[in-house]
Amino acid sequence: MASSGSFIVGEAVEVWSESREVWDSALVDMVIVTAGVYDGFSCPAGTVKVCMNPGPGVKWVLPDQVARMLRKTGTSSSSIGLAASRPSGGQMSSSAGSTDPSSMAMYCEYMWGDTKIGTAAARLLPTSWTGSITFAAAIEKLQEELKTADHPIIMKSPPGVFSKETEFANINEALEYLKTDLREHAKKAVENGKAAVADATEAAAKATDEFEAAKKLFQEAETKHAEATAQMEAASKSLADAEAALAAI
Repeated sequence: MASSGSFIVGEAVEVWSESREVWDSALVDMVIVTAGVYDGFSCPAGTVKVCMNPGPGVKWVLPDQVARMLRKTGTSSSSIGLAASRPSGGQMSSSAGSTDPSSMAMYCEYMWGDTKIGTAAARLLPTSWTGSITFAAAIEKLQEELKTADHPIIMKSPPGVFSKETEFANINEALEYLKTDLREHAKKAVENGKAAVADATEAAAKATDEFEAAKKLFQEAETKHAEATAQMEAASKSLADAEAALAAI
């Protein structure tokens, strides 16, 4: 059974998707040795961060999830510049494997707030929580549950032992929270997209101006080259005529 200590940064692994019930290919981006703030999130020692490979997205695997959610593939990749496992003091790292930090808020974990053993005890049991899932997967699961039963919900976003808990009186309240946050992320994505288009348009216009200026300089240089070539040919002809005249004397 694998533990977090058996994984190394850059190693190719497979991580379990609880929403799709399949193993996804990934690369180990961080292995947290000392509890602290990493990429802006509080993580206990033993947490493993993986980056989906191929494709965007990251997943934080908590120590009590490693054995069942993470497994080796027998290959590794040392050519990709992945982050070292150093606390960042609340600042986002510049890891090549990281994604936009706003995407981490799209992950959550939750549990029922009316468990038979009592909420206080259930909070301490890893099996009470769903584990890290996307907002979209959480919405799907909660909507399915609502068809047969309703529950108060305790949720953490982002998921993690030290993440702040938010309590909801029922599933509909939790769904509204998730959908609202998704809408905010969608709005932000649109804003970022518009900004990217504006930047690209400005860059394209600048490149066009530079190209036109370079084209003009090239045309001027080409004209000067033609004039210089003509002058050289005329001078060569004059030299040949002068040499012929000298030979005839």
